[in-house]
Amino acid sequence: MKYAFTALVQIEFDGLPLRCTDGQLQKLLDPANNQTAIEFCPFPSGDAYLRTLNLESWLTVGACQALLGGMALALTILAYCGLVFTSHVALSKARPKLSGKAIPRPEAGKRIFVA
Repeated sequence: MKYAFTALVQIEFDGLPLRCTDGQLQKLLDPANNQTAIEFCPFPSGDAYLRTLNLESWLTVGACQALLGGMALALTILAYCGLVFTSHVALSKARPKLSGKAIPRPEAGKRIFVA
């Protein structure tokens, strides 16, 4: 989830110019003159917003894609191994136990029933 979110936010907000509406502007008192307030947009660009998310610098879009692809591959292989193991166990339980006797092969046209 982390890697997908990191990649998507970087794709969406990297280099994006943002504009604030009047309701989104924040007011700050001017340090030189405490009587006047300065209005500013907290996120003038998508890059400013990305800096507030504290994303690790090594998590680029390509690194996130590689990590997600590796996890998908590893989980697919793990699921396949689990299916092979469970089907092998189920098949070994379904085979009849013969106590050392071999089942004779049926001749052409004859049926053999094993109880």
